[in-house]
Amino acid sequence: MNKNLVESKTDLLTQSKIDHICDILSNDHDISLAIRSQIIELLRLIKEMSSVAKNQKKTAELLRQAMGLLPKKEREGKTPMQGDEPWSAEVEKKLRGKCLKAFENWKQYKAKRPPKKNKKVKVKKGDQANTDKNDNADSSSESVFQYPSADVNNEKKETTVNREKDVPNDLINPSSSFDKRIRFNVNLTITEIEYNVETLRCPITGFSKTATVDDGPAKFRVTYNAIAQITLLVYGMGIPIVRLAASLGASRDYFNPSRIYRLCLHVARACASVYQVIFEDLALCNTLSGDDTFNSVLEMRTDEEEISDEDFNKALYNSKQEPDPQKADFVVETKKLLGSQMPRKDGKGLKKSIFTTVVIGQKQNDHLILYHTERKSFGDILGKILANRELKPELRRVKCSIQSDLSSSNLPNPEPKHLNLEYLGCSAHARRPFWRYRNDSDSDIMYYCYTMLLLFDKIADFDRDAKDTGVLQNIVNSRQQEQKPLWDEILQYAKEIQDQFAPNSDFAKSADYIVNNFAKLTKYLSEPLLKPDNNHAERLLRYEKIMLDNSKFRVTKKGRLAYDIIRTILTTCRANGVDAREYLIYIMKNQIQVRQNPRYFTPYAYAKQKNNNSFYAVAN
Repeated sequence: MNKNLVESKTDLLTQSKIDHICDILSNDHDISLAIRSQIIELLRLIKEMSSVAKNQKKTAELLRQAMGLLPKKEREGKTPMQGDEPWSAEVEKKLRGKCLKAFENWKQYKAKRPPKKNKKVKVKKGDQANTDKNDNADSSSESVFQYPSADVNNEKKETTVNREKDVPNDLINPSSSFDKRIRFNVNLTITEIEYNVETLRCPITGFSKTATVDDGPAKFRVTYNAIAQITLLVYGMGIPIVRLAASLGASRDYFNPSRIYRLCLHVARACASVYQVIFEDLALCNTLSGDDTFNSVLEMRTDEEEISDEDFNKALYNSKQEPDPQKADFVVETKKLLGSQMPRKDGKGLKKSIFTTVVIGQKQNDHLILYHTERKSFGDILGKILANRELKPELRRVKCSIQSDLSSSNLPNPEPKHLNLEYLGCSAHARRPFWRYRNDSDSDIMYYCYTMLLLFDKIADFDRDAKDTGVLQNIVNSRQQEQKPLWDEILQYAKEIQDQFAPNSDFAKSADYIVNNFAKLTKYLSEPLLKPDNNHAERLLRYEKIMLDNSKFRVTKKGRLAYDIIRTILTTCRANGVDAREYLIYIMKNQIQVRQNPRYFTPYAYAKQKNNNSFYAVAN
């Protein structure tokens, strides 16, 4: 390991520069000896002062404790830094060597460990630990944009030598051969289809019948396939509607932003009943996880106008009686199911912050993913889901595992009293602070960071290798024999950090999270079907941050709800191995039947019907 590289990590490069300047001055004969010696002495003094400055944070913490400036509740039972040696050049050198060793150990492990393999694993027949299938929602999840909408066509062309220009006339019986070469041509093509629609009339009886054009909705001049493709581009690939309109509008003025929005709204209305069923089915899942992130919806920045219960129930009744989903009020129906703006916990009015929440659940082989945006957090939506679960007496004693980052806003609100719940932490959340502070100028902090990173990386690799085998017993053995001792080491180092650093420092808080939640962080060790982290939920929310950067905000609550519905459908399709474009076309063609019996049209139900080649409803 190059020493200069490590020194740059600990801000020691300044000292090497000072030494270099001193060497130049020593060999420069144009400067008088007295001036040269004074400059060198000044530089050495600067070097010594910079070394002292690196410890000013630690010194300040010592002074604060010695002067009794810490709150009493933080001083009781703790004596941070009590056994530390006083600072000296010898102690500093010892710390740097310790830090260098931890850094080298981590780098060597990173260099030696094998790369991740994205391949399917063969699983023995009947093995319930089919982790590749159970983790289908996670497959290829490193990519944010996962819905390709391009059709690939193959053409064959032949190119020959120009015998008149490129071939000499004196060649005798030249032989000819062909080599294969491949080139790709990319076009964004809009196909205009012109129909000659027949109308049959009988002048005697007055009978008249016009042929139907059933490859698209009646009120739009586009096919179902075109609507599905546009939906995938906007909600699957993250292209803002205005930019897509500018791209498509170069060929046809029909595709303006407002019409593209209406096409997407058509899809959202068709899928709204399935969205509501997915929310209801989350109450049946025995494992739930999720997270939330800030978002911006202009219409939600002010409190909702109060509406009487009578008016709301009347609007809800009229919407429920409407058989056509395009005429139903999906905003009112969703509000009845998921609620709206939540009150603050301190009782001071309603919540103002807008969050987009993702909830992930699994019901046997059915993977469910729900997006919802409101002035409520993941814990508020989780409270709604568990309230539905509490209404089912047969599920009250069945254990439900809930995984999150364990922040107060991500715990169920209100917490149910009659359910068997267990909470799991997130190992990635516990690791994150050590990655953040790994380049700190304090050698102690850097040492603990690289030591912790090495342990967390080993745990992740052991768990990944065990899952790749697809055998349940291998996962159990790995977690108990390999990962559990590493977690015990992490706990030991976390307690050392608590003793060595001031309780209210940011770095000590990272250790507090591990110590206070150690049982929840290691709960997965005894249950091999659980995951050690909540990374999947955070990856699903990464798309929201990208769209927020692109579009900055949504204008209306209806538009944002349409976004949530379609994102829910697309991600649930992917989790269940369903082609999203085919599914959207199927739903739009059968949306009246979907409205009547949405449970038969979920992505999982569609996948089962497709495998059995027996669909619940087939459009004429």
